Amino acid sequence: MSVVVRMGQAARFAFLASGFLAVFLAVFMAAWSWIENPSGIFHNENGTNWKFVWDTAISWFLPTLIGLMPPAFLAHIGWQWIRSDA
Repeated sequence: MSVVVRMGQAARFAFLASGFLAVFLAVFMAAWSWIENPSGIFHNENGTNWKFVWDTAISWFLPTLIGLMPPAFLAHIGWQWIRSDA
């Protein structure tokens, strides 16, 4: 298998794996913040303040995605390298 194909597979894996984990963490933390509702900023008697919920989700999603992509890419390259020796 060529190096370009392996790198493409690793990039796809890194994007999908880190994207899945980033979405999970963003939804989890936004829901947790909504339930915890510090200072009543997420919801009150007038309903849910979706701007704060969205801002919280994005503030967890982007750094998680950016932070997990390089290690996931390297891990997949390493896994391919180990498997090719077997």
